[in-house]
Amino acid sequence: MFLNVKKNSVACSVAIALITTSWGVHADDPTTDPAQVSVKFKATVTAQTCTPNWDTADGVTVDFKKVSSKALAIAGSVGSARPFTLSLKECAGVTGVTVIAGGTADDNDANSFANTNTDTTAAKNVGFRLLGGDQQKAMVPNDASTAVEYIIPSTDDGAGGQTYADHLTMPFLAQLVATADNATPGDATGEATLYLAYE
Repeated sequence: MFLNVKKNSVACSVAIALITTSWGVHADDPTTDPAQVSVKFKATVTAQTCTPNWDTADGVTVDFKKVSSKALAIAGSVGSARPFTLSLKECAGVTGVTVIAGGTADDNDANSFANTNTDTTAAKNVGFRLLGGDQQKAMVPNDASTAVEYIIPSTDDGAGGQTYADHLTMPFLAQLVATADNATPGDATGEATLYLAYE
């Protein structure tokens, strides 16, 4: 299972839509001039309030190694589980992080990420689940209501306020699961994109 992590600061996001721009060149009516085209641009500018402590180019790979198909014979069975962590540093002014998971949902089980391996040797009826947050709650693909939250540790500053740490370790649990009965042997790969919003 491959995890692609993207940063997004809700409070500091700016969406820019540039519909048309005039550079001082005269153009005829666009409805009658076939040589004219309207180009649309869209961008999001974010303030990075934490620095990822992982390889942002390659993401994170969770390797389940070999798992017996017998452990995946019944829908909902967990064939293997792998804990992993993502760490953030230099979190100035951040009190918490909310994480939403995006990706392709399994056809049989919308709560699981699909096995996207399309080779003839691909395993069938298997998928991946991702759990996160302090309570290790299931993160459903593309469902913001299942977002998980991590709180930055804090201490009393002695003046009635709180001093927050400048780092955060976020534990997750990845599971290889049977999305239907009678999983077949083969290779399985999947991907989840985690969107981080700083608080």
